[in-house]
Amino acid sequence: GTLNVAISGSGLINAGTGTTATTTTAITLGGGSLVLASGGTGTINAYADLNMTSGSISRSSGTATINFLKPGVDAVNRGTSTITQTSGTLSGTIAINVGNGGLIYPRLLLGSPTVNIGANTTLTVTANGMIDCGASNVLAGNAYVQNAQGTMVTANPAGITTGASGSIQTTTRNFGTLGYFIYNGTTAQVTGDAFPAQSAIFTIFNPTGVTLTNPHTIFAGGQLILFLSPLCWVLDLANNNLTIQTGATVVGASATRYVRTSGAGRLIKSVSTSPVLFEVGNSTYNPITLTPGAGTSIPYQVRVIDAVTSPLPNDGTKLINRFWSVTAPTAPANTLVMNGQWGTGNQNANYNAGTQVVAAIHNGINWTQVN
Repeated sequence: GTLNVAISGSGLINAGTGTTATTTTAITLGGGSLVLASGGTGTINAYADLNMTSGSISRSSGTATINFLKPGVDAVNRGTSTITQTSGTLSGTIAINVGNGGLIYPRLLLGSPTVNIGANTTLTVTANGMIDCGASNVLAGNAYVQNAQGTMVTANPAGITTGASGSIQTTTRNFGTLGYFIYNGTTAQVTGDAFPAQSAIFTIFNPTGVTLTNPHTIFAGGQLILFLSPLCWVLDLANNNLTIQTGATVVGASATRYVRTSGAGRLIKSVSTSPVLFEVGNSTYNPITLTPGAGTSIPYQVRVIDAVTSPLPNDGTKLINRFWSVTAPTAPANTLVMNGQWGTGNQNANYNAGTQVVAAIHNGINWTQVN
């Protein structure tokens, strides 16, 4: 059979209740047709699950909208709705929205290996809304839009890609510039070549680590969150730079949670008047703090290498097995104080902790002792 929501005028279906975060009422389409609009405005406000096993949800003319609005308590304790599609289709131009931009904190969970929203439908994650793709489920179809402060969660090892892998496989993707992203896999993940160049909050919630595929920037006021846990939550830069803009922060850095510089990639932060910590490491956490004299803000680029300095200034067995590469586009106008941290396990065989530690800077030609 066919259910027409709107032929002319406006039609509305409220599934579940919008007054509570818990409801067992779901929309299940096991055959037939749910025509959202064939003229006029048809809307479904879903406060629970949407299950498609066969049949179709369509729009032929007019305006058709599906809103997932199950409310939560806050950004951690969300109201979860699941969308499953074992068969059946969505056709015509339909707007699917997760949230309404208000403080209701809905979460849409992809419950099937593939959820195909159709050739003309756009799914939008609004501010305070969340889509959770899991480890192997994907969103396919026309378009995905993530508004500022909207959140995407992926446990997919491929992250977000431009090809036929990763969590979002729609024809077009628009992540904006101030989205929130959570990588929460249990096996190693890469961010993927479609991961946006900038974000507001980027959370690493993967005990085996996440590797950056392309250069990335955390906007001013944003956060790189290395999830607070005794496990090892590491973002590996590989050969890509990570820029933390002034006013943005790295949250949760510790001996097991840091920015790994395993390749040529560098952590970039601007240093102007106050000490700045660079939360870097490689096989171990070896942060460095840069303390400037008076001067203008300079974006310093830092990586740490698990090796003795190169070229060697003297007997390498007397050195620590770490060195920091610190570069800047312009020379500082005043003295820059650099304080690197290392552990006893980073010291080579003939390192003598009882003598004065000597630090030096290499200018590309010679070493100059600085203490």
